[in-house]
Amino acid sequence: MSRSSKICAAFAVVVVVALGTPAISRDNARVVTPDVALAWLKEGNHRFVANPTSKGKPTAAKRIETAQSQHPFAIIVGCADSRTAPELVFDQNIGDLFVVRTAGNLVDDHALGSIEYAVDHLGSRLVVVLGHGPGPERTKPLFQ
Repeated sequence: MSRSSKICAAFAVVVVVALGTPAISRDNARVVTPDVALAWLKEGNHRFVANPTSKGKPTAAKRIETAQSQHPFAIIVGCADSRTAPELVFDQNIGDLFVVRTAGNLVDDHALGSIEYAVDHLGSRLVVVLGHGPGPERTKPLFQ
């Protein structure tokens, strides 16, 4: 089996950015601190590993809601590789994550500008750099 035909196993490196006012929560009623955002990602990743299908599928109501505004509780910097989709890996819905995808997880001026936008204008306070490597399908959570 060639390296390119193997299924990617994801792993995460977490960097917390704690500047200013935290992001607004999913229900717009409370703020999301980096600790709460990280807990939500951990819970979502455990669901992803444990369940055969994702529960974070977008609904018509969610599409209408996010068309008006977005309040992502975390920023994910991930590889452009199509086999590692942060919304799936963390079992989140559209609008929950601000995803910046680049080849090799390299942050250039454009990617940095996107991260700064999510921090300054959307209130996201947690940055996760999501890497991956070749290996068997992920059977354990990213976070222990």
